Amino acid sequence: MIIFDFDGTLIDVWKRYYEIFKKWWKLDIDMKTFKRLKWQNQSESEILKSLEVKFEKEDFSRYKMFKDQNLEEKEFLSFDELIIDPNYILKIKEDYMILTMRKNVENFFWQLDRFGLKDLFKEKSFALKPEGIDTKLEWLKNARDLDNEITVIGDSETDLKMVELSNQHTKVNVYLVKTGLREPYKIIQTFGLKAFVIENVNYFFKSNLH
Repeated sequence: MIIFDFDGTLIDVWKRYYEIFKKWWKLDIDMKTFKRLKWQNQSESEILKSLEVKFEKEDFSRYKMFKDQNLEEKEFLSFDELIIDPNYILKIKEDYMILTMRKNVENFFWQLDRFGLKDLFKEKSFALKPEGIDTKLEWLKNARDLDNEITVIGDSETDLKMVELSNQHTKVNVYLVKTGLREPYKIIQTFGLKAFVIENVNYFFKSNLH
């Protein structure tokens, strides 16, 4: 079984986050700088400090509300770009699925259709309500009919945490991609869990499909 994350793994979400950040703060910042600072600082308040932007606590609270309200709206989802080469999906012999965390499930499926992935992941896509760092791990614990060997390809700690399900009956291997919003080596170091780091999801296929 291969479990794919969606945001940051199958699709590139950098521009979505960048456009929201830029629109609210009205900053003249290029994508390269935003990406570098966000990789260095998980908190966007630290990015603002790096840019010497003066703001009050209330200002940042309003920004977070704006971001939360707009992050999964079609206006900003339209900035996302496809990473996965769909041709690789056709070559997968074992079972596979998408396991993502989204508040707006309808717009998630809208994106699947927009990127031409809907048929490839028909009845193989699960959008979970974000309920903390163990959301995916808890889902996996309660899932039925899964293989005893699971490969997780993702970009965040929620994906990494699924490796904790590894035991004498189930083997879980996690691959973290470099295309997400977080520096994968930092995530691994923070949680002290084992994972492989790869350039992107297509690199996984090139290395594992022959």
